[in-house]
Amino acid sequence: MGHKTYPELLSEVKEAEDLVKVGGQYTHYKHPDKPYDVLFVGITEWDENPVVIYRSRTRGEDVVWVRRLTGEDGWLTPATDQDGNQVDRFVPYQE
Repeated sequence: MGHKTYPELLSEVKEAEDLVKVGGQYTHYKHPDKPYDVLFVGITEWDENPVVIYRSRTRGEDVVWVRRLTGEDGWLTPATDQDGNQVDRFVPYQE
């Protein structure tokens, strides 16, 4: 499989940025009281797919997380909550 062209990669980043706001704050469905800051949208080197790069605002740690945009456990992939309901995995943080 060949690599994507730079314009193709840039287009994927721009499309991802339309779906996830860089600089925005989001919460994970399991912890709606703990916001995360979205730092960047990027592309993985190994498969050239979009990822979201984010950091916890509440844990006092400098760990930066990277999560695929779509696919298994992806940022935009629905999750199943403890009651068996389909929910958004991440939602914009509401203070």
